[in-house]
Amino acid sequence: MRPASEDWLNIQLTLEPVVHLVPGPYVARSVALERGTAWGRPTLTARFDVFRDDTLSALAGRLPMFCTLPHGRHRVTPRSKLGHWMVVAGLRPRKGVLPLDALCFRLWRVQVGTVARDFERHPFPASEAYSVVRRVLEAFS
Repeated sequence: MRPASEDWLNIQLTLEPVVHLVPGPYVARSVALERGTAWGRPTLTARFDVFRDDTLSALAGRLPMFCTLPHGRHRVTPRSKLGHWMVVAGLRPRKGVLPLDALCFRLWRVQVGTVARDFERHPFPASEAYSVVRRVLEAFS
C-alpha cells in the first residue's frame, strides 16, 4: 500500500562520521546534550569532542555517550552513568530538577570504548565497530 503522501521520500538524515579510537582515557569537551527516547524510555545523548592528546591541539572526533534518564518517580542514582557524571561534576539535583546545562561546554577526562555488537548482541564486522564515551572520569577546572 502506497502512503497518501510521498513526503517520506524526501527525508533528510544527518549522520556523523563513524569514529573508531583505541579504547582508553582521553580529554574531551562536552558540546551538546540531546533528549530522546529509546525502547520507550527517556534518554540523554551527550556529544563530546575528543582530543588525541592532553595538549588539545588535535581533535580525534565527536563521540556520543548514551544515558538513560529517570522516568516516573525514579531518580538518578550515583551508580548510573548520568549520576556518576553529576557526582564528578559536583552537581546535585535541586528540588528534583537536574541541572544538565552545567554539564555542557566543559573539559573532562573520559573513558572511550568500542561498540562491537548491535542492539541484539550480534557482532559487527570489524569495519563497522565504532567508539563511544563509556564514562566520565574527571572534571577539569
